Amino acid sequence: MPLTKEVGELLLAPKNTMKGEDVSFSAKLKSKKEKSIKLPEGHAAVRELSIKLDDYKNPDVTRTVILKIEFDGESTVWCPLGDFFGNGIGLHPFQGWYRTVSEDGIMTCRWVMPYQKTGKISIVNIGETTVNVDLKATVGKWNWDSESMYFNAAWKGQYPVATRPFSDWNYITLKGRGVYVGDALTVMNPVAKWWGEGDERIYVDGEDFPSIFGTGTEDYYAYSWGGKSNEFYEHPFHAQPRSYIFNKLNKKPKDFKGKNTSGYSTETRTRALDVMPFSSSLKLDMEVWSWTDCEMGYGVGMYWYGDKQTTSNRVPDEKEALNVPPLPKNFPNE
Repeated sequence: MPLTKEVGELLLAPKNTMKGEDVSFSAKLKSKKEKSIKLPEGHAAVRELSIKLDDYKNPDVTRTVILKIEFDGESTVWCPLGDFFGNGIGLHPFQGWYRTVSEDGIMTCRWVMPYQKTGKISIVNIGETTVNVDLKATVGKWNWDSESMYFNAAWKGQYPVATRPFSDWNYITLKGRGVYVGDALTVMNPVAKWWGEGDERIYVDGEDFPSIFGTGTEDYYAYSWGGKSNEFYEHPFHAQPRSYIFNKLNKKPKDFKGKNTSGYSTETRTRALDVMPFSSSLKLDMEVWSWTDCEMGYGVGMYWYGDKQTTSNRVPDEKEALNVPPLPKNFPNE
């Protein structure tokens, strides 16, 4: 049917069709420096946000350059660029409905981010190396009403994470009204054996037993038998931009015989028809379950909408953002 074809083509090649005012800056950020731009005042919404760094040779740069956003005087976003845009540590292009990471280094998101009076977007370089940043935001009209919510994004990282005893690793706990819309997980696995058996457990509105009790981290991110079929993939609402040394620009050869389950792996899931609304609370835990007793690295960006009063247990953590999990010894050069 024509409509089915049109929707399919749009999902595979999304674009912002909303008119608005463009605000932008280009900045050279030395270590520990920050650059901000104010958004047009009044009822409005960010319709598209694009950021490009001048150099991705050091993959840590997408972890040590931070995106901050404030709406109506409240901090709603604090997240490393790679975790916000879903490509993890380094530049790993992929195409999704809400985000596009291009081969030329432009990272774009299309989440609608409304506000009532004021907005400010900032880039902070917490790393040691100077970076050049180009930022552009398209801001359009928005009619704020009782159903409107603020867009939020936060980050949690930890290294090392012990795989024994088995445990639940809390992504986030939210208090108040809101809608959870996605996350991006980057893991560093120091061994060849598979790490993705852990189940997600999602508790909504204070329930004792989780509404969602999954069958594995691999299944949460929309693929199974991950230890055997682990490789780059991209779809409108889920993707694996990186697995081992492979990504969109360096796909796994058909004759590859080795293990590609060690090193960095990034998977992301965003939610449209399967959003998770909550009226008083939401708690998302991911079980740490590896076939090997070892120490892994975890980093996750989370995205949700919430009222101004809605709170989370995530706070800015520069120390952990700088604690980039080291790759295993003798790991192949990228």
